[in-house]
Amino acid sequence: MCRVLLVDDEKNVLMTLAIGLQRNDFSVEKAQNGPQALEMLKKNTFDFVVSDIRMLPMDGYTLALKIHKQYPEVRIVLMSAYGFEAKRHKKGFAQLTKPFEMSDLVQLLHQEDEKRKHARMNNVTLFLAEVGNENAKVLSMLEKLDFQVNQVNTEKALEKELDKSNSAMILIDEAFLNDDRWKVLNIIDKHESQPSVVILVDKKHDSNRGEDSGITSIDRARFVENPKWASDFLTNRMGLSKREERSQIK
Repeated sequence: MCRVLLVDDEKNVLMTLAIGLQRNDFSVEKAQNGPQALEMLKKNTFDFVVSDIRMLPMDGYTLALKIHKQYPEVRIVLMSAYGFEAKRHKKGFAQLTKPFEMSDLVQLLHQEDEKRKHARMNNVTLFLAEVGNENAKVLSMLEKLDFQVNQVNTEKALEKELDKSNSAMILIDEAFLNDDRWKVLNIIDKHESQPSVVILVDKKHDSNRGEDSGITSIDRARFVENPKWASDFLTNRMGLSKREERSQIK
């Protein structure tokens, strides 16, 4: 279910839009101004922010730019009954002119959701204990294959990435899973975004580790040396749910 934050200083508009979106299976929260919306974004994760432009003390353009900078994964829809200022619409946010039919907003959100999912499918989080020569090759390979790479090296940084729901796959350096660091897998497994998880190992598939954890392991050297195989592997795995992935471990 997509999560939407509605922002408008008119209570009646907020209520009408909230009821309409909820009837169309969206999860909705409401804010009556920009500062309140920013506070809500600190505490909650949203897929969309739908905001009016003319508001005080912060207008919709300013709010949208702040959100885009702090939460780039959140897609923004701007609403206006007075037209849009091209000079202030630099980021190309989606827009709707008031008044509009609820079906127009629903259709636009569905379209933006498809764009969001497509962008996510090109995102990979690379969880490395250290970069090193071999992992530098992995990073280079991902970039050559046109994947957007988010590199992290702590559990806290990983949790932030998961909260963004921004990656369809997490590649984890085997060296990071020593001692008690297997808790990383628990963090991922409990998160609602449920990205596909793959461990980079320095030998061919570690069958015991894979079977015990329900996580796929791949040979780091094969990944680096065979671009076609790496591309096919990533595309296939990123299209699977966690349940499907676990049933297809080789």
